[in-house]
Amino acid sequence: MATVTRNSRVRRSGDVLHRDLEGEAVLVDLGSGRFFGLDEVGTRIWAGMEREASVESLVDLVVAEFRVGRDRAERDLLALLRDLAKRGLVKSRPA
Repeated sequence: MATVTRNSRVRRSGDVLHRDLEGEAVLVDLGSGRFFGLDEVGTRIWAGMEREASVESLVDLVVAEFRVGRDRAERDLLALLRDLAKRGLVKSRPA
């Protein structure tokens, strides 16, 4: 598994089902049967990965849609993507 960096491209794992529930998402890892929840921002990022996306484009999305500075958006986004990658919910590759 590649480490997620600001230069990565990321996509959802094909082994994950998701459902939007009132602005939040529930993810189900089909391999483990484990459930995961995403808040409003995480849900929007998940939607942004419907197709493979650059980390940079996801940072742009967060900055444009939420009241957050670019540095904070990038830091929090990378933390989320690294956690999702560690759990096998997203795949990454170098750009």
